[in-house]
Amino acid sequence: MQAVAVENTALLAFLRVADTESVLVLHNLSGKISEVKLPAKLEVYNKIYFSNKKMSITKGVNIEMPAYSTLVLSREVVK
Repeated sequence: MQAVAVENTALLAFLRVADTESVLVLHNLSGKISEVKLPAKLEVYNKIYFSNKKMSITKGVNIEMPAYSTLVLSREVVK
């Protein structure tokens, strides 16, 4: 597990990497809607693997997360 720095302090983000898959996990820990813009190196995480609430992703970069929500984004690891 690797921590990921995001500009919004209401969010907790980290990467989980396995042999053939890598996921970016985002948690909105606040009671309000939070927005996050992913750093350029994380733009490849653009497929919703899991979410506990409805969310919108704009071009895999801008994400609006409802209060107390979780989002897991995936991508294929290139070997």
